Amino acid sequence: MILRKLSIVLGILIIVGAVFANKRLSSKKEPPPRKQRIVPAKQVSSQKVNNESIGTSIPIYGRLAAYQKLDIVSEVNGRLLSDVRPIKQGNYYKKGDVLIRLDNRENQANILAQKSALLNQISQILVDLKLDYPESYQQWKDYVDVFDIKQSLRPLPQPVNDRERFFIASKNFSNTFYNIEAQEIRMDKYTFRAPFSGIITQGNVNPGAFIVGGQKLGTLVNNYSYELEATVNMRDLAAINTGDVVLLESEDIGGTWEGKVKRVSESIDPNTQSVKVFINVGGKGLKEGMYLRGKIDVGSIQEAIEIPRKLLVTDTSIYIVKDSILSLKTIEVTKLTENTAIIKGLEDGEEILNETIVGAFDGMKVKKIGDE
Repeated sequence: MILRKLSIVLGILIIVGAVFANKRLSSKKEPPPRKQRIVPAKQVSSQKVNNESIGTSIPIYGRLAAYQKLDIVSEVNGRLLSDVRPIKQGNYYKKGDVLIRLDNRENQANILAQKSALLNQISQILVDLKLDYPESYQQWKDYVDVFDIKQSLRPLPQPVNDRERFFIASKNFSNTFYNIEAQEIRMDKYTFRAPFSGIITQGNVNPGAFIVGGQKLGTLVNNYSYELEATVNMRDLAAINTGDVVLLESEDIGGTWEGKVKRVSESIDPNTQSVKVFINVGGKGLKEGMYLRGKIDVGSIQEAIEIPRKLLVTDTSIYIVKDSILSLKTIEVTKLTENTAIIKGLEDGEEILNETIVGAFDGMKVKKIGDE
């Protein structure tokens, strides 16, 4: 039993000693060297800076509206005579052409009757004038001698004194005279002429139709003079002046048209912070309601370059590539468009990053495409 116990104790001691010796040897052994991870530099595209003079322009987009547009409305009643062309859409009229001629025979006969009555009234007082107002007789006699009921009324003679004035007033000539004058003015409204050259865009009236005063017969539009209404941002407004030339084109038909800035609105749209600009333009092929786009040239910016707008890191900085390292460079943005930016502050020969890189940062190591 004693021998057996000694054997067990001796075995335990041997095992403990072996474990202790193994730990001692392990602590003295040097670990194998770890391989360092090499991160390859990202390849990037770049371009060299070449400052130059860059022409600038303001984009314009809007819809055409006729500059001269007239609703044809009759002021009197009457039947439309057949000796004029019907008011039909697409018909062209020169300035001065008759648009409307209504039957005015009844009104004309009424005027002739009133003129005849006035002539009779004046003739009846000539005897009284010769006896009681000899100083006034001759001018009234001359008036009667040249009186023609088929011609427009001439003004009544002016009284030479108060006695004549009171006498003529008692005969009520003035009332009759002005009634006839009003009828003559109304007679002119039975014929209506085109105040400018243009085409009918609305209308469908045939000869023989009875026209009622106040009735709209059609719309006359000057098809060679239009106005384009466009909006520009407040930041561009200072560069626009009345008379600036605008080159316009359509997305639907070929051709270009030259317009000029006619006027600029004084009011600002509070929602878009934009201002309306009105441009006069004319020429063949233009139609009311067409959409046109163009640009206003507003000068040039010296010592600048134009880059894609997406390359801006902030409103005042971009990345440049220097010694294979990305570096933020402060610049001045002089003009922004929808897709580009014109910037200053870079030196000729500097290289700017020519693409957007996700996760790029100041100090990032890169390799330009084409470099070994």
